[in-house]
Amino acid sequence: MKLFYLVIAICCTSFLVKAQNFVYSTPMHLVDTLEGSSEENDIKFKPQVAKNTTFLWSTIEKSIPAEWDVSVCDHINCYVGVPKKGVMTPITKEEFDNGTEAFMKLTAIHMNVPGEAFVKFLVYDEANPTMGDTITFRLIYGETASLTDHGTTSEIQLYPNPASDKLFIASDSKEIQVVSIYDQLGRKKFSETMNLKQGVNVSELEKGVYLVTFEDQQGNRYQDRFIKK
Repeated sequence: MKLFYLVIAICCTSFLVKAQNFVYSTPMHLVDTLEGSSEENDIKFKPQVAKNTTFLWSTIEKSIPAEWDVSVCDHINCYVGVPKKGVMTPITKEEFDNGTEAFMKLTAIHMNVPGEAFVKFLVYDEANPTMGDTITFRLIYGETASLTDHGTTSEIQLYPNPASDKLFIASDSKEIQVVSIYDQLGRKKFSETMNLKQGVNVSELEKGVYLVTFEDQQGNRYQDRFIKK
């Protein structure tokens, strides 16, 4: 019997240590074995300190089988497909105090076509874009699909962090091929196959926090952040 496997992996990092900026009421790593033709799952979160908040989000990466129908909802809007970005309805401090939570929801109809969808969002506070987390949905339909981990790894290190001119990537066991850099709005600023010993020239980037994604020779993806000073 074919099963629909859904993995929601939320990978959150701070600047120098791994930590999430928001508080989650849902598990950070969900594994669901499903038999339905469609399924929806959401990730709920709120600020660490209740306050008037407007959450913004952008789609950093997506890979979805052409035959699948995948859509996104947030608080409290729904979209056709997976758009590049969105703005959630503002939530007041009083609403947070009364139990209201922000959320991102991904709904998938796999049409009985085996495959894998990978969607990565960056969610952040409009008032403070440095307060943000990456949220990753991975959806797999089929009996034999593997569950390769997509997330952060302590085997890959960025230095110096903060960086002003050159950013270097150190990896003891991962053979990194492609490095990409995104700003807080999800815009790609750099992406290429590179020699890790040469580093990445970040001198022309504006000051701020950037997301770095890595892809190894097997196609596995990892991520971290750095500060451009």
